[in-house]
Amino acid sequence: MSDNKIRDDILNLLYPKNDEKRIVSIRIKSKKHTVKFMELERFQYYNIKNIYISVSERFPAFNNKTKKPNIGLGNIKRISYIVFDIDCSRDIEWNYKKAETVYNALKTFNVFDNILCPHIVLNSGRGLHLFYLIEPMYFYKDKTRKEKQISLYQDCAMYLKENLYEKISELKNADVYALKNVDLDKNVGSNVLQIIRLPLSYNKSAIAKGTCISIKDFPRYNLGLWINELKPEKNVNENNYIYKTSIEKLSLKRIADYKTLIKIRKENDTLVGSRDKIMIQAAWTILNGNLSKDILYEIGSLIGGIFEKESYIESKWNSAQKNVAPKYKKLTNIKIMEWLDISEEESQFMSCLKPYTKKETIVNQKREEKEKLILKVKEYYRENSNISETARKFKLSRNTVRKYINFDVNKD
Repeated sequence: MSDNKIRDDILNLLYPKNDEKRIVSIRIKSKKHTVKFMELERFQYYNIKNIYISVSERFPAFNNKTKKPNIGLGNIKRISYIVFDIDCSRDIEWNYKKAETVYNALKTFNVFDNILCPHIVLNSGRGLHLFYLIEPMYFYKDKTRKEKQISLYQDCAMYLKENLYEKISELKNADVYALKNVDLDKNVGSNVLQIIRLPLSYNKSAIAKGTCISIKDFPRYNLGLWINELKPEKNVNENNYIYKTSIEKLSLKRIADYKTLIKIRKENDTLVGSRDKIMIQAAWTILNGNLSKDILYEIGSLIGGIFEKESYIESKWNSAQKNVAPKYKKLTNIKIMEWLDISEEESQFMSCLKPYTKKETIVNQKREEKEKLILKVKEYYRENSNISETARKFKLSRNTVRKYINFDVNKD
């Protein structure tokens, strides 16, 4: 596989397909100059210099006096990955074979477990670059909300870094082969304004060109869920992670139910008439849960016909983003069921969209438990005819026992 093909694969992973052209234009920064939004295909002509890219994509902003780009939190657009740098001691010879040996050693000793596995591993010319792909985070313009998003990203990167550093340090202390002279750069990883070397580009200081070690194709990490796995002992209520995570989980369950609904109605030949509504509701659910837009393509593909065409899907997505019919964005499960005409029979095959909301389900459960207790109190009192003894048996007050004895479950 050629370097250009590998580079394209890597950059397509780092910058997932969006509403813009497939060719992504981003700001490139070298030590000598800044290239203004250069197209990716032209990177091959710049492989003799240290070329750097920003971790986060930014809106173009330039200083009118100096004509230099403004680099700050005010113009960041989105971020879709976290990157870490594992460096080798400078007095040790480093090459592709050494990079592979270190990577294999890290795999062998389970450094890259389920929650620490990188999507892309590159030989930087002096060590390894680990890329962790995350569900793209589009930053809010509101300053307070943006600060919360940045804090979420930084915390997740910090906990990821702690886990990696601890595991690598343990292996170095144990003198495991190939790892004695490598170290995780603790200053790299959690800065949303971080500049990193362009994947596969030339490392001038190491006099070596970057190479690809591994590319793994598995789902992107979801920050709200991932952070709880990285740091389960943290009091997540402090930074509102529980709320964010619950919204994501609920949205994923609703998406799964939409897919189930499509399959059921296809089998029963009743899908026609509800396809457009399902696509609209799916778009709102994806936006509300901060999920990947690719899910909408999955829904469209499952329905088939015109509904899987890119032009149709893009129109639904753009409408949802422009706040068309915003009342659909925060519908309850019952409202969604009414909107999509989900019958009680259909809902039996779904995990989330049920006739009752979670609150109503809890109320019903408590009512059932109370009715069972009342029947037990009545039965015990009939056998003993002693209010005080019945109150002690069920740890109730005597007045409550009297009320329960005279309570008509069927009537009330």
